[in-house]
Amino acid sequence: MIAQHPFQGGSAIDNLVAPNRIANPQGRPPRFSAGPLGDSSRATGSRGSSTPSESEPSTCTTGSPLRARGRQSVYQGVLFSTLGELMATLVQGGKPMIRAACLASRARAHPTETRPARISGEMRHPGKPEIPQVNRRQMLRLGLIGTCASSAASLVPAAGSPAPKAPDEDVAIDDATALLYSQQAPLVPAPGLRDARAVWSHVPERPDRGVLIYLHGHNGYVTVDANGRPRVPDWAAGDEAARKGASGKPAAPLVYGLDRLEEKKTGRRPIVLVPEDSTLATGSFWAKEPAGQYADPDRLGRLVADCLGHLAALRNRGGRAYLSPGFAGRPNAPGAADVPALDRVYLGGHSGAGLPMEQAAVSRLILPDRGVPADLWLFDCTYWSKVDGFVEFCARWKAADRLAGGRRDASRFVCLYRPKTSTEEVADELRAAVAKAIAADPATLVVDHTAENLEKTVRPALGRAGALFVRTELPHDEIPTAFIPELLRTAAS
Repeated sequence: MIAQHPFQGGSAIDNLVAPNRIANPQGRPPRFSAGPLGDSSRATGSRGSSTPSESEPSTCTTGSPLRARGRQSVYQGVLFSTLGELMATLVQGGKPMIRAACLASRARAHPTETRPARISGEMRHPGKPEIPQVNRRQMLRLGLIGTCASSAASLVPAAGSPAPKAPDEDVAIDDATALLYSQQAPLVPAPGLRDARAVWSHVPERPDRGVLIYLHGHNGYVTVDANGRPRVPDWAAGDEAARKGASGKPAAPLVYGLDRLEEKKTGRRPIVLVPEDSTLATGSFWAKEPAGQYADPDRLGRLVADCLGHLAALRNRGGRAYLSPGFAGRPNAPGAADVPALDRVYLGGHSGAGLPMEQAAVSRLILPDRGVPADLWLFDCTYWSKVDGFVEFCARWKAADRLAGGRRDASRFVCLYRPKTSTEEVADELRAAVAKAIAADPATLVVDHTAENLEKTVRPALGRAGALFVRTELPHDEIPTAFIPELLRTAAS
């Protein structure tokens, strides 16, 4: 259907159609015969000397091959010049083309006119239906305009209407990094906002069939602009303290070097996903992680599957999809429709992310009956006494005889914390609970980290333990940056 709206201005097509409101009295196209139009690649969209003049009549119907070739040249010239004008008009704007379609449609619908019609300078009898006398060249040209304009009108939005929106709002940043907007994200944005659904992602070259999911802590965010630079999220932009806090620090994935893991030469190349987990807060923190984000045990699996689907559909700056469509399309087990077919999941959380991490620890994505072997990493985030999810993670994998270091089919649990801080008390309680669940001596589950013993003591312990607690003197905000490469390096291959 052709949009109905006023027309303004004019063009070559307006000038062609407006004075010649003509139609076929029988309601069907004029009958004429012409040869093939030839190679369409010859069309140039311009009027050359071979195009017949406007006043040239087309009177031949049958005759010699010479006349037939002449008719063919006329029709070709009309076709090419008309298409050229149509394409030029479409590039400049669709209104004139839509107007041409409307006028051509009107001419077909009203084969006679009861008002005077001026054709070639001659006034017809007023008030008497007349059939405009036009040559075949004019009829052919108007028919082409009507047909092409009717098709093109559907491609031109009506005046004032918004352009059609893409099915999603994902942003391709470079050949490896993208900002995704997932409907499966655990947070729901306020009306008119969207960044609560943001998921920062990074796909290394030749990625493993593994995904690293990182949950950041208080006073963090994940949004970046189209150039990969930190961008204040929309949920923080309206609050002065939050806006100031967000603009004063990089986005969490950049803070912890998640865009540069390949440089660490860990031997692992997981896809990295950093979903937003903070909302606006008041008091001493401008952003905190609300409880309940992963209370649904299928939430994490749906989020990962959805993000992988986005990355398979989204084209990077080089024009290639970030992932092949079948990268993780097969469920890991019968009935596990929400669990993508991955070899391993790395789930890590820092600081205030301990709250959503405790729920995510019992997601079906990373439990042994339906899920994927997983590494669960706690980066100085044991601020809350609720630790049941972490204990269940260890107990479930131990019951399946698959809680171990260095085994591809097994899972691993690592908790890092600082001594003599508020996280140590809960970490020690958690160590005792995990030791009981897996029938181990609590003293055998802890190791102290120093710069001097990393290579000889800590790294070997990480490589063989199914559950390990690491006390470190590193500053709170440096723990993820320092240990993520070490944990990848010592993960099962």
